[in-house]
Amino acid sequence: MADNRFINGQQFALAGNIHGAPTFRLFKQTVAGTSSYVVVANAAFKFRVVGVTGIMTGAGGASDTVKVTDGTNDITDTINVATLADKSVFSAATIDDAYWNISVGGDLKVETASGALAYVIIECVRV
Repeated sequence: MADNRFINGQQFALAGNIHGAPTFRLFKQTVAGTSSYVVVANAAFKFRVVGVTGIMTGAGGASDTVKVTDGTNDITDTINVATLADKSVFSAATIDDAYWNISVGGDLKVETASGALAYVIIECVRV
């Protein structure tokens, strides 16, 4: 039986079926006047979006929304942040499993409407 008490990062990444797949987080700060933000361009490896959370960095305004997309398809639902106060926390209610994988060479974006101000945290796992 193998001794798994001393596992390095490479072994951990390759042995997800034994030890669980390690997650990583991507971050994007939105600003007024911009509606599309590239988080990852031309991905070096395939990964899956497994969670999206955000923190408002300003009060929401009329029609403010946030969503995560691959540039063509929406990965999350459109999150209505119009009524949220500064410092409020939000998360995606749905993640579309038809589009949650970002392939090698693919893109990951955050899109906003009406200048929503937020710090968006995207939790991912390599697949």
